[in-house]
Amino acid sequence: MNLLGGLLGLGFIAGGTIAVYAYRRRVPGAVLGLGSGSWLGALSGFIGFVVFGALVTLEIVLLHRGGELRRAFFDSLDKAVQSADPQLQQQVQTIVAQFKTPEGMAVFFIFASIVVCVIFVFFSVLGGAIGSSITRREQR
Repeated sequence: MNLLGGLLGLGFIAGGTIAVYAYRRRVPGAVLGLGSGSWLGALSGFIGFVVFGALVTLEIVLLHRGGELRRAFFDSLDKAVQSADPQLQQQVQTIVAQFKTPEGMAVFFIFASIVVCVIFVFFSVLGGAIGSSITRREQR
C-alpha cells in the first residue's frame, strides 16, 4: 500500500486475479464466469481490507501513534480552513470545529474506512473479472 500509493489499484487488481487463479488450481476443471470471478475478487478485496485495517490498527495502538495521527488530522483541517474561500471561511471553520470533537473524528475515520473498503473491493472485483476472463480463454 505504501509503494506509490498502492500503484493506483494495480495491487488490488492483482489480488482479485490471483484469487481466481488460486481457486482454479484448487478446483480443477471449474469454470468461473464473469460474475463468479467478480464475486471471488470482491471477497478477496474485502478480506484484504480487513487484514489491512487490522494491521493499521495494530500499528497505531502498539506504536502509540494515536497522538501523532490526531495532530496530523488537526493540521490538515487547519490548512483546509486557511485555504478556503474567504466568503466560505466561517462555514468551513464551523465544520472543522465539529470534526475536531471526538465524535467528529470518529465519524471521519468511519467514513474514511468505508471509502477505503469500497476502493479495495472495487479494484479487486476488476481483478476477479479479468482473472475469470483470462482463465476461460486458457480453457478453450
